[in-house]
Amino acid sequence: MAKKSVVTIGFFDGVHAGHRKLIETAVSEAKKKGLLAVLITFDRHPHKRELLTPLKEKLDILGTFGLDEIDTIEFTPDFARMPAQKFIDTYLFAKHNMDRAVIGHDFRFGLGRKGNKEMLEKSCEARGCSVNCLEPVTAGDKKTVVSSSLIRTCLSIGEIKQANKLLCRDYSVEGKIIKGAGIGSSLGFPTANIQVPKEKLLPAGVYSGFSLVNGSLRVSAANIGFNPTVTGKKELKCEVHVIDYDGIIKPGDNMIFYFREKIRNEKKFPNRGALAKQIKNDVEKIKKSYRAAYRARLIKQSSLANVSSRVFLAISNKSNPGCCMGF
Repeated sequence: MAKKSVVTIGFFDGVHAGHRKLIETAVSEAKKKGLLAVLITFDRHPHKRELLTPLKEKLDILGTFGLDEIDTIEFTPDFARMPAQKFIDTYLFAKHNMDRAVIGHDFRFGLGRKGNKEMLEKSCEARGCSVNCLEPVTAGDKKTVVSSSLIRTCLSIGEIKQANKLLCRDYSVEGKIIKGAGIGSSLGFPTANIQVPKEKLLPAGVYSGFSLVNGSLRVSAANIGFNPTVTGKKELKCEVHVIDYDGIIKPGDNMIFYFREKIRNEKKFPNRGALAKQIKNDVEKIKKSYRAAYRARLIKQSSLANVSSRVFLAISNKSNPGCCMGF
């Protein structure tokens, strides 16, 4: 029989502060008992929606917690019709030989969301195992429960700093660089166009932050929008200008942009000259905001050389001063 395990379950969109508490508790309890730490998640959301962390990004972040296994279940129509008790019997006990479940206060599962804490406790009692139901993690006011929905709201209204606190890391977009139309270069501010997963939530606007490309972390500006002054296309694009970067960024390179602050909304200017002037003002504002990092020109961290996004995220999680349960 497989080794017993401590299991936590959820979709974990964003892998925010509340999720972190669940995962860290499961890992800690598993280590104390000499058991496996198992996380069960799903490859897609039951309802089509924009995601804070598409599957690859979510798995990259989950991989930094020291879990023994991440079981990603394919959320097929047949799986969606699975009764809660069958899920318990099939996945928790038959597959993972669960000794203890770590769940959140609002835990629901199975067909019609009929599975709950009480059902799970009853099943566990019959098998001699237990359930640890954690209290919700709250934001700074101690009343607002941290949730993926709250973070989406923060992003939609430009509250990037608050969203980052709730996430315990900087919100980011990652993807391969694709060839653009060269509009940024024609204005004096070349941009890298990131191919972002279609399901990724992109908050429209102009932002300051940092980009990780070719092993270096650089002060950058990003525009998430439709280029209304130049093209006015309906396709939302993510373009990043790496400030005073003389390196080569080419199609196929991987880039991550970490959001730090919203500078302004995207707007339509009367002409390209006015747009170029505004971009120059945006860049100067960002330089002033990040003067120490900008003066360094290249933020040298030996751990960033040829680093994977997963490893860098682990570094970010440990170094982010906003990352704590009480905020």
